[in-house]
Amino acid sequence: MLRKTSKFKTLILLQSLLALGMCKKINATTPDSLIFRAIVDEVERNMREIQYKDYARPFYISFTLEDIHTVYVDASFGAIINSNEKRDRSWANRVLCGSYQLNDENYYDATRTKASGDGTLSLPLDNDYWGIRRALWLIINNTYKSAAQTYQNKIEALKEKNFPHDSLEIPDFSKAPTVSIQLDSKIKVVPIDSVKELVRSLSSLFTDKKNISFSNVSYFQIHAKIYFYSSEGSRIIFPIDYTVLNVGILGEYGSETVSDALTIVERDAAKVFAKKTLITNSLDSLYRNLEKKASATYVKENYYGPVLFIYQAAAQAWLQTLFGYPDNLFAYREPLYNTSNKTLYYGQNMNSLETKINKSVIDKNISIYDLAKLTSWDGNDLLGYYPVDAEGVIPTDTLKLIENGVLKTLYNGRTPTRNVPYSNGHMRFTFINGALTSGLGPANILIQANQTYSEEQLKKQLLQKAREQGLDYAYIVRPSLSGNLISSLNLYQVNVETGNEKLVRGAMLKPLTINTLRKKIMVSTKKYVYNGFLNESLLNIDGSSSISQNSIPDGTPVTVICPSAILLDDIELTFYNKSLIDEKPLVPRP
Repeated sequence: MLRKTSKFKTLILLQSLLALGMCKKINATTPDSLIFRAIVDEVERNMREIQYKDYARPFYISFTLEDIHTVYVDASFGAIINSNEKRDRSWANRVLCGSYQLNDENYYDATRTKASGDGTLSLPLDNDYWGIRRALWLIINNTYKSAAQTYQNKIEALKEKNFPHDSLEIPDFSKAPTVSIQLDSKIKVVPIDSVKELVRSLSSLFTDKKNISFSNVSYFQIHAKIYFYSSEGSRIIFPIDYTVLNVGILGEYGSETVSDALTIVERDAAKVFAKKTLITNSLDSLYRNLEKKASATYVKENYYGPVLFIYQAAAQAWLQTLFGYPDNLFAYREPLYNTSNKTLYYGQNMNSLETKINKSVIDKNISIYDLAKLTSWDGNDLLGYYPVDAEGVIPTDTLKLIENGVLKTLYNGRTPTRNVPYSNGHMRFTFINGALTSGLGPANILIQANQTYSEEQLKKQLLQKAREQGLDYAYIVRPSLSGNLISSLNLYQVNVETGNEKLVRGAMLKPLTINTLRKKIMVSTKKYVYNGFLNESLLNIDGSSSISQNSIPDGTPVTVICPSAILLDDIELTFYNKSLIDEKPLVPRP
C-alpha cells in the first residue's frame, strides 16, 4: 500500500525538474547521512519487528522524504502583493504485504470495511535523527496496519471464491534492480529580496499603460532534495530544481476585453535572471499584441478540415494526441474487484492501446522515442530530464514507444499490467493540487519522421486540402510569442485562394486524440524544442482565459523535440457567441 502526504497546500502548484549533479559516496557526518541513516534504520527495524494481529508481515517497505525549499513572489503594477519563503518536508511510504505475485495493492472490495488511512502525520524540519525516526515509526505503523488488513481481506476473498492464488492473471508488483546513487545540485535558491526586485521591475512595465486593467508577474522556485530507501536495498538521494516566471495582463480596448500571458521555465533560477532583457522585450510584444487581439474578427461558424499547428502549438498537439483520455501511452492496471453480486473480476481497461502492442496505431511515417536521461538538445536544456524515478528505478536510456507507426511499449512503473509487466522507470515526480506527488509521465519525447517538408510546403498542402474539400478557408494555430517560452496560442484564418492570414477569435479546438494520427501526417523538416508541462491546459486558442490558465502551472515537466509544424486532417473547431455583458471597472484605472 502506498501512502503519501504533503504539507504545502497553496503556492506549490508547480512541476518538478531533476537537476544535474555529481555522484559521490555518502559522507557519514553530513546532514544527508543523518537523514538517510534515520530512514534506513527505521525501515529496517520495521522489516524485522512489525506485526499486526495474525496478519502477514511486510515483504517490502520503501520511504521517500522530500526536503523542500520554496520561494514565491508576485506583484502587480510595480507593487509586491505576495511574498513567501518556506521550508517543508513531505513524504511517501509504501508497505506491501504478501509477495510480488500477490499483495495488498490493485484490489477493491465492496464487501468488507475499508482499511483505515494514515492521517496527516508530519516530519520534523530539524535534522534530528530521533525526531525523524519517531515520525517514520508512526507513519510506517499506520501504513502497515492498513496494508495488512487489505491483504487479509484479499486472501479471504480468494478463499471464498475458491480461486487459487497462483491463478491471478496479473502480478501485483514487479521486481527492479537495486540502485545506489547520490546526486548533488549546483543550483542555488535566489535570495527573496533579489526576486522581489526582479518581479517588481517587470510588473512596473505596465504601470503607464492605462488600458491595462490588470497585470500580474509571479515567480516561483522550488529547490528540493529527495531521499529514497527501500528494503530491497536501493539508496537514492537526488535533487529537484525548478523555477517558473509567469506574466498575465488584461486590457480594455473600447468594448473589448482581452488578455494574454507568458511563462518562462528553467531548472536553474539564475537563467531566469539572465534573461531579464529578453523577458522585458517579450512583455513589450505581449502588450502590443493585445490591441491586435482586440480588433480580431470573431469566428461565426464551426469548422471541420485541415489545420496547421506551428511551434508551441505543434508540440502541444503531440502531447494532447499521445496523452489524452482514454487511449494514450500510459500502461493502465486492471484492478481486481470483489463485490456482493459478482465473483472476483478484473475491471475494464479503458485504454485500448494496452492490447495493440506490436500493432500499427498511427501513420507509419512517424516514430516516437523517450530519452529521459538526455540533458540538452541543440543548446537547449531539457525540462524532462531526470536521473531516477519516484520508485527508485533508473529510466530506460532510449524507450521505443512507437516505431514506424507500430506501438512497441507504454510508459509504466512497478505496477504490472497485462502487456507491460515491468517498470521502464517512468513513475515521475509531479505537482498535482499543490502537492508534490508521483504518477506515470513522459520525460523527453523525440518525434521523428521518415518524410518531411518545409513549412512553406506544409502551408501549400493546407490550402490544397481545404480547396479539395470545398472550403473557403483553412486554419493555422501558432503561439502569440516566439522563443523558448510558453505563450497563448492564436488562431489564423487562411484564405484558400490568396493564402492571406487573418487573426480571429471566438473558436475552440475539440480535444485531439491518438486517432487523429492514424491518417497521413505531414510534418516539417525543422525541429522545435518545447519545454512545458503535461496537464489539461493545452491548445487553448482563444486567450480569454490566459491569465487563469497560466497561473503557476501544474502537471509533469516534459520536453517535446518535434517537427516545428504538423499538418493534421479532420480537425474540428467550434465557435461560441461573444458575451453580451462584459464586466469592467466602473471608473478608469488610477
